Amino acid sequence: MEKVMVNFKWILSKISLFEILLLVVCLIWGGLEGVANGIVLGKFPSLAVATTSQRMHFLIFAIFIYVFTYTGLYVEQLLLANIRKKLRIKLKEAMLIGSFNDQEDTNTSINRISNDAIQIDNNYFSVIFAIIQSIVAAIISSIYVFKVNVIMAIIFLLFSLLTTLPMIVGKKSLAKAGARWSKASDQLLATANDWISGALDIVQFNRERYFFRKVKNRLQTTEGTLFTQEKINWSIQYFSWLITVINLVGPWAIGFWLMSYNLYGITVSVLLSLTLTANNVVQNIRAVMSYWSAISTTEEFRHLSEHLSLKAEVKEKLPDDNLQFKNVSFAYGDHNILAHTNWQINNHQKIVLVGKSGLGKSTVLNLISSRLKPNEGQVLLGKQELKPTDLTYVSQTPWIFSGTVKDNITLGDEIADNKLELILKKLALWDELGPDPLQRKIDANSKNLSGGQLQRIAVARALLHLKPIVLLDEITANVDNDNAIRIRKLLYETNATIVEVAHHLDQALIEKYHFAVYTIENQTITLLKTY
Repeated sequence: MEKVMVNFKWILSKISLFEILLLVVCLIWGGLEGVANGIVLGKFPSLAVATTSQRMHFLIFAIFIYVFTYTGLYVEQLLLANIRKKLRIKLKEAMLIGSFNDQEDTNTSINRISNDAIQIDNNYFSVIFAIIQSIVAAIISSIYVFKVNVIMAIIFLLFSLLTTLPMIVGKKSLAKAGARWSKASDQLLATANDWISGALDIVQFNRERYFFRKVKNRLQTTEGTLFTQEKINWSIQYFSWLITVINLVGPWAIGFWLMSYNLYGITVSVLLSLTLTANNVVQNIRAVMSYWSAISTTEEFRHLSEHLSLKAEVKEKLPDDNLQFKNVSFAYGDHNILAHTNWQINNHQKIVLVGKSGLGKSTVLNLISSRLKPNEGQVLLGKQELKPTDLTYVSQTPWIFSGTVKDNITLGDEIADNKLELILKKLALWDELGPDPLQRKIDANSKNLSGGQLQRIAVARALLHLKPIVLLDEITANVDNDNAIRIRKLLYETNATIVEVAHHLDQALIEKYHFAVYTIENQTITLLKTY
């Protein structure tokens, strides 16, 4: 799958033309900082023979230059902070939409917005703008340097180019170190998630030391790769600093030699002004190369899914057609589940899949729901491939999110409270959930409700958002017998096509609602009995 790259073009597409123009003005304004010292301090030697009045004028001039410059820097930084905020929002929106559309693993998705997004902001967005700032400042300083003395300007700038060498040499090493760190960080999060989510089982089997050793090893590996990355970066910085010494002393030596022969109008004032300003050019060029190393560490995770939009919420009319498997084959590696299976479920028919664990009953539901794709063949509704919006899927581990009971059963739809009350009463939840059932809070881990209550909330949601096809996967595993009967009756009495996976059948209900009972034999779906 092609990816969208977060790069300079992506950044420009997310900010307005007005913001770009305003940024250019602020960059030039703030970039005067690099020449302020050269302008002000370059006049110091002449003050030795100046009058008191001239020195007072100099002080006023210096105050104006510095206040004007730092005001520009302040406005520039506020603007950049606002632009970065906007980019962070756009980036995280794109990451969340991409993860959702690609049905990405939860750990990977959370790591992307909690870790990768921070890395991109710190080591790409901020660095890109720092590079632009440094380039603008270097250009402004260079213009001033050439204005002071062309010959010495050329000498200073030629020496400054030497600072690019360490970064050019170390760029690839930094990129590889960044990729290793990102991979190690993903593995650490996955292992840490296993450690925390499996706490009860780990304690039960007395395996704390074993699993914590895995977490500790991942932690050491991750921090080790980060240290390696930092070590490479600081080694590059160290060699840049050594070259900076040459950048300063070399032009001085040449300047002193030219002064001894009175060539090109070089004086102590000229050298002082050039040193202060040209050094700013050197520092900005070195900063650009240093910043570039930070950018290279983000290259591996600046790729976004190409699916960067959400589907419009359209209440489409769903087809009223038969469901069919057309020559469907599916296998997990070498383990075949279905082979060239043809199977039709008529509209409004009720089906139950039975048999021992491991036959592939839940796999059949996942093929119908499009959570799995056949290795061969098609699963069709009429003449069209099924879409997730064609059906309602209720599993034994329902998705419940942090919010109120009302939030979880309406999913944001406008549904009258009396209708919600009626469905909760039918599921015997109204009296169980306290004085204000619809506003009952469900915490992030759903631990303040029982498994049976969570299951019935999921069923309430399914009944309120009923589709022509309803898939049920062991939905009564966590509820008592009375509630199991109650749930099944409510679902069976709908006009939907029902496909249920169950280990324990309610024979009376199966007969009453005229179910067809199927199993999986010899890698195909086989009818056992019709009631």
